[in-house]
Amino acid sequence: MVDPLALLWLGLCGSAAWLAWKRRWRAAAVVGSPAGILFLLGSLPWPEALVAAREAPYAERNVAPAPAADAVVMLGGIHDPSVHDPYGFALRAGSQRLVAAVQLVREGKGQALVLGGSGPLPGQPDESAASLLSAFARQWQLSQVELLDLGICQNTRAEAVRIQQLKAERGWERITIVTSALHMERAEATMRKLDSEVAIVACDFRIYGVKQEPWKTFPFPTTDRLKLLHDYLHEVVGGWVYRWRGWI
Repeated sequence: MVDPLALLWLGLCGSAAWLAWKRRWRAAAVVGSPAGILFLLGSLPWPEALVAAREAPYAERNVAPAPAADAVVMLGGIHDPSVHDPYGFALRAGSQRLVAAVQLVREGKGQALVLGGSGPLPGQPDESAASLLSAFARQWQLSQVELLDLGICQNTRAEAVRIQQLKAERGWERITIVTSALHMERAEATMRKLDSEVAIVACDFRIYGVKQEPWKTFPFPTTDRLKLLHDYLHEVVGGWVYRWRGWI
C-alpha cells in the first residue's frame, strides 16, 4: 500500500470512479486507461514469465560444469562509486557475478581473474570505477591468481573488445565469461562475434529457480514488477540495437 506506484494507481482508480459517478464518461475513460495499463504491467505475473523464459536456457551453464580456462572474466555493471561507503563503492543487483567468478578461480578453473569494466570515476575521467572493485578484491584476497580489470568500458561491446586485447597481449587461448542469466544471451552473442573460444557461466538468476510458479497476481501494481519488466526490455531492445550496429 505504501508503494508509490500503488498509491498513484489508487488515485487514478478513485478519480475515474468519481468521474464515472458524475457521468463524465470521456474524462473517466481518459483517467481510467492509465490505471488499466498500470494494472496490466504491474499486477499480472507475465514479467516473471518473460524473465524466466530468458533465463531458463542457461540454468545448467553454471559454475559446476564450467571448463578450465586461461582466464575468468566477470562482466561489469555490479557497482557504483559511493564516497561514503567502504572502499568507495556500493554494490548493485548483479553482484552475484563476483561470487561466481571467484568460485571459478578457487576451483582452479581459471589462471587469472578479470573484473568487468565500468565508467570513469567522478572527477577522474582517466580512472575507471572498476579499480575500486579491484582494490577491494585484492585487500580481501578473494583470489590467489592474477587479478586484472577491464578498465573504462561503457557497454558490453566495449568489454568484448577489451577482452580480445587482453587475450592477445597475454596469449590466452580460452576464457570463461561470467554474467547474469538475463544478460547472457546478448553478452554471449557479443563475445562470440569476436571470438568463438568463449565459455559462459550464468548466475544471478532473478526468477528461474528462485521464485516458484505459479507467480502471484497482486491486487496493486508494484514498482518491483515494473523494474523486472524494465530489465527484460533493456536486454531485448539492447539486442536489437546490437544487431543493427553489427555487434552480434
